[in-house]
Order: sequence, then structure tokens, then C-alpha cells
Amino acid sequence: MLAIFVAISGCSQANTINNDELTSAPTEVPLPTVAPTSTQVPAGIWIDPEISLNQISPLVYGTNYGPWQAVTVENQPAFEASGLKFIRFPGGRWGDSNNLRDYHIRQLMAHVDQLNGDVTISARLLDGTPEQAADLVRLVNEKMGHDVRYWSVGNEPSLYRTMQQAEEWDTAYFNEQWRLYVEAMLAVDPELTILGPNTHQFRHDESTNPKDENGLDWMREFLKANGDLVDVVTFHRYPFPTSMSDPIPPIEELRNNSEEWDEIIPKIREVILEETGRDIPIGIMEINSNWSDAAGSETTPDSQLNAIWWADVLARMIQQDVDMVTHFALQSNKSGWAIMNRTDVRPTYYVYQIYDQLGETRVAAGSDERYVTVVAADRASDGALTVLLINRADDPITMPIQIGSEDQIAVKELWRFDPETNTQNLGSVTINGSIELPGRSVSVLVIER
Repeated sequence: MLAIFVAISGCSQANTINNDELTSAPTEVPLPTVAPTSTQVPAGIWIDPEISLNQISPLVYGTNYGPWQAVTVENQPAFEASGLKFIRFPGGRWGDSNNLRDYHIRQLMAHVDQLNGDVTISARLLDGTPEQAADLVRLVNEKMGHDVRYWSVGNEPSLYRTMQQAEEWDTAYFNEQWRLYVEAMLAVDPELTILGPNTHQFRHDESTNPKDENGLDWMREFLKANGDLVDVVTFHRYPFPTSMSDPIPPIEELRNNSEEWDEIIPKIREVILEETGRDIPIGIMEINSNWSDAAGSETTPDSQLNAIWWADVLARMIQQDVDMVTHFALQSNKSGWAIMNRTDVRPTYYVYQIYDQLGETRVAAGSDERYVTVVAADRASDGALTVLLINRADDPITMPIQIGSEDQIAVKELWRFDPETNTQNLGSVTINGSIELPGRSVSVLVIER
């Protein structure tokens, strides 16, 4: 019954598309109509290593970086050891206020090489031209020889009118301009993978999603007009602050907020299919718990609890086969949302380090405890089974754990991130039927197969 349940539930998720496949035309996939009516899954935490699922996209381990940030000499070793694999450039709205130059690209690509990772570049839309966008592609890929595959146009056009007083920017004007820019860029390099629309605050409740002054939904109108040209559907999400008079959320609101992604991702897949008739890869290109500059409290983005929130959000996106995720952002001296300040790293940094222990090929896994999330994956480098476990609760939780039919689990390496431990290998352990997970923790079990 377990195998049947996993096989059927897996049909409800689009296949993760790897770097090469992202350049291919997406396949038409109907929404699933079959769901299991009953099933019997083991109590506690369970992993079935014999049921192999999709590849985890390396592009989910990303951040936003731009010329307005700096990786200082003090932070260079930490940056290289971070586990980050993807950069969105230039992060935020800097790229809609400035023109990119060759020296910006040189600095960017040096950082990409440090990570041995990949990059997506956004061409200027506001106060730019299609010719400028085409020239940027020509500069990066022809003159400088970098062969960057992933490109977008503009940042949060759904806010141009309200935040930057650009009166003409409604959905119709944006969709028309976006197409002109993308066609000009593709004329230079037809093999580009195009991301869009990078609108702000997509949620599962469509009544709350961004609308223009005519009441038209930014995401739906974009997909109707440009669904044939976009290769990855992208948006941004910051759940807090819900009130600018009180930008810091209560503990329980932050703790429970990660669960919204179990509704947001199915909703965006539904909208994409309804408007385009196709299943298209998904990217969340700006995300954090809070877009304000709030810092220094138990629930601001520089806190350890926020790092646990982020670990759980990322786990849910991986479970639902999201293709791209870029956290906001890499560096800031004052704002809490950054992974680094000028001289040190913040708790969210360690989330990427512990995810760096996770394998690439996901296998079936689950948990019957609300505050415990599990992702399991085979690791190609050594053939190990890796099991990532998150406990969002304040207190330790002890749960039964079952991996296949094994009664005793020999763990070669136990990695831990919690309020007292910044992603360390605690050594080998033997698990006999149950496991204790510390409060506000992420653990990775590395098991030889």
C-alpha cells in the first residue's frame, strides 16, 4: 500500500527538470484526477529507499546578489564553503535603476566560479529598451564568453506603478513590453532559458494576489499573453510583515507559516496549466520571511528560528519539485534578511551548509508529526542514503523511525544544526527504533548502503 500511495501521489507533482532539460519545451501534462482513497503508512518517520523519486534541482540552493552588496575579504572562505549553488543577479530592484556594465559582470562571474555554481541575470526593464537588453546578452555571452543560460527581464513590475510612479505600467503594457525585450534577447541567442514574470507576493488565495488598476491579475494575464515564451514561471514571496506598525511576527506565526507552501505550489501549477495548457517549471526568485529591515529579535530574518523556518520552506519546495529558489539576499550590514553581514555569517547560512550533505535523488519519505519534516535522498558521490529531518518545535521530539525493513540503523555521520550547534558532524551513531530531534533543529543522517 505504501508503494501505491507514493506512486500515485508522485503523479500530482511536475517532474523536476535539470539544467539541460530546462532549455527544452515543456510537455503538456493534465492535472491529476486520481488520488488514493485510503492508505496505511508507518507511524512516525518512514523512509522507503527502494522508491526513487525525482532529482533535486541544484538551482534551489540560491541567493540574490548585486553590485550593492559585497563579499568581504573576511567572508570569502565562508562564501566558498556555503553550499550555495545559484545566484540571481542583480538582486532586488537595483537592475531597474541602473545599467549593468562589464565590470559588474566580471565581479559576478568571479563569485559564480567560487561557488562552482550557476547564475541568472535580469535585464533592465524600467527605463530600459529592448536593444539594451539584447546588448547585455551580447556583452555577457559573446564578447565576454560566459554562455549564461538563464535570463529574465525586470523586477516586480507589479510594483512599478505604486513604488516607482510609473503610471503606464499595467498588465497589458508590461506583457507587451516584456515580449519585445525577450524577442530581442532571443534574436541574439535563441538558446536562452527565459524566466518571468517575477511579480511580487503570489499566494494560494487568488483574491489577495497582485492586480493592476483594472482589477486584472498580474500572473494570469502574463501567462495568457506570454506563456508561449516563458520557460520558468517565477514570482516572489515575503509573508511578513502583515502590518508595518508591527513588522515582527509572533513566534507561532513564523513557525507555522512554512506550511503555506503546501498550498502555494499546487496553486501556481494549477494557474499555469489553466492559462497555458502546459506544465512549466517554477522558480521563487525572492523569498524570505520578512521584507523589512527588521533585525535583532527572535523572529526577524537574522534569528535562529527564522533559519529553521527557511529550512522547512526549502524542504517543502524540494518535496514539490520546485526548480529554482533564490533566498533574499546574500549580504547586508544592517538588514536582518541577509545571509551575511560584513564580517560574519548569520544563522540562515548554516541551512545551506547542512543541505549540502543531502543527496540528489529523492526517495520516498514522510512524517506523521506536524512539526517534523523529512526529505530523503540518495547521494551520488558515495552511494549513501541521506535523511534530512527538521524539528520546528521549541522542545525535543522523540519519534519512531523506520528505514526500509531495517530494525537497527547504522548512521555513519550525524550532521546537526540547532541553537547550540552550527552545522557540525557529530560522528557515527546507531538508531534502535526511535530518534530524538532537538528543538528548533535540522539533522542529516548519512547511512551507507
